[in-house]
Amino acid sequence: MQHDDIYELPSRYGSFGGAYVPESLVDCLSELEKAYIEAKNDPSFWAEFESYYEYMGRPSNLVLADRLTANADHD
Repeated sequence: MQHDDIYELPSRYGSFGGAYVPESLVDCLSELEKAYIEAKNDPSFWAEFESYYEYMGRPSNLVLADRLTANADHD
């Protein structure tokens, strides 16, 4: 996987800029953006990220219990 192939989405909308988020989140999102820029260029971040690959896409322990659901359904 080429990590430098990851495309960047514009952080502002349209030619006028701006982001449609509550003012209270602007600083948080700015901090998150800076952290993302640092992390995407950090080989240790990608090494840790890739270490989780073996867990991705695995079946979940959460399953639909049809009979329990039918028994609990008291409309």
